Amino acid sequence: YSVFKETDYGTSLNVGPYQHSNLAAITELVRKNAERRTVQIVDFDFYRPSYGAPAAFLGAPIYDGSNIVGILAVQLPVDELDSIMTANREWEKVGLGESGETYLVGFDSLMRSNSRFLIEDSQEYLKVLANTKTPEENIPLIEEFNTSILLQVVDTEASQAALGTKKGTGIIRDYRGIPVLSSYAPLQIKGLDWVLLSEIDVAEAYKPVTALKVYIFILTTIVVVTITWIASLVASSFLKPFSKLIEGLRRVGEGELDVELQSESKDEFGEATAKFNQTVERMRQLSQSLEQKNRENDALLLNILPDTVVERLKQGEPHIADNVKLATVMFARLEGLDKIKEKDVKEVATLLSELISAFDRSAIAHEVGKIKTNGDLYIAACGVAKQRLDSTKRVMAFSVDMFAILQSFNNEHKTQLRISMGIDDGPVTAAVLGTEKFSYDVWSETVSIADFLQLHAVPGTILVTTEVYECLEGLYNFDPGPDIELPEINQTLATWLLSNPTPSLFDSYSKELQVPILQDNALQR
Repeated sequence: YSVFKETDYGTSLNVGPYQHSNLAAITELVRKNAERRTVQIVDFDFYRPSYGAPAAFLGAPIYDGSNIVGILAVQLPVDELDSIMTANREWEKVGLGESGETYLVGFDSLMRSNSRFLIEDSQEYLKVLANTKTPEENIPLIEEFNTSILLQVVDTEASQAALGTKKGTGIIRDYRGIPVLSSYAPLQIKGLDWVLLSEIDVAEAYKPVTALKVYIFILTTIVVVTITWIASLVASSFLKPFSKLIEGLRRVGEGELDVELQSESKDEFGEATAKFNQTVERMRQLSQSLEQKNRENDALLLNILPDTVVERLKQGEPHIADNVKLATVMFARLEGLDKIKEKDVKEVATLLSELISAFDRSAIAHEVGKIKTNGDLYIAACGVAKQRLDSTKRVMAFSVDMFAILQSFNNEHKTQLRISMGIDDGPVTAAVLGTEKFSYDVWSETVSIADFLQLHAVPGTILVTTEVYECLEGLYNFDPGPDIELPEINQTLATWLLSNPTPSLFDSYSKELQVPILQDNALQR
């Protein structure tokens, strides 16, 4: 995911087209060193999603509690870096005259900021490069991309000395082959092997200020001292704000998103500080937004998946499927929805939603997991996501409670809904299905039998298998139920009937239910 949604948006950094980019490198670096409050950085490289422009990245892990939930990568903007190094193109105002410049060089002797001469007179600059150490194939690229970053070779005495961790001032030939007065020093930035050079043409630095030869030496000495002082002052003025920015970045990398740098200056460093504060504020807002989204996603997942399954998904388990040796499955079907003719479709849907929500609250109270609803069908189970020795008792208690809930609902809304249920114990298979839209489902012979029992249960009754009856014998008043033929497994199933889960509900339909119950008992005898 990226804010500007370039061509890298939605691609895989593991196997996608940008797996070898420095964005992929920063994510891999963060993965290998995923300590809290640690910021990693990778050097500039040509980044295709940004139209081939040079880009460097900062990266840090994002934690949710003790779990890494993502990586935040910040693309270091070339324009802002150029604004700092070129003094907003006001070289003369900061003492660099007509030929002075400051620039950065990397470990590979390639520029990490743009050359002043490319900015001021690109055509003349390209002509000069033809007689330098810059490879011929780089010159058209400099002209095409209008940048010297990663293309301009700086293999001078000053750059090599600075890359050797030395600092100093001297007269050398710069990357154009022109004698310059150069001040150089390495930058202490973890993860980057960069050096800073501040240079001005010797011809300008030592330009005669008087026609009197007597004072040439004195004046030259004054000019050298002045230029050296200016170069040192410029280097110091650059490094000091850089140190503040690096310290701010370090604190942000440690997770302090309330960092705010203070700067009263109105120059480019003041602007850089303001941009830093704006970036940190956006990061803080993004972090808060991510936390809110994570909470919302967790809530959505918990609406359709058990909490233990959600935890397994968050830990990265790709395929979740379990064979459960013993679980209790309940199928319940509402009858009478089609008889609510005086209400429109929306009102019926609202009433059904209210009733299902009441069932769901009861399921949570009994620690029974709802598998799914399908119109007038409600499926629940216990002992699937979390093993329980009393799963049968919990499902039966929940089932009886559903009758009481339905009775209260009928009294309140003047409806005559009825419910029939089937319950069975046994092994089941449970799994998370789908990758775009999750669903949690169970299947097995146990599930099929519970469904079959529900289909043969008289409204207002619960039909259970012998296994369920033996587990609950003495707790509920069961009557022998009808023997049911199971064509799928070519077996006759003995059943038990709980015909009075809530006496008030059962009595209200006693006349309507008496005949079919007697018929079932007669068939059994």
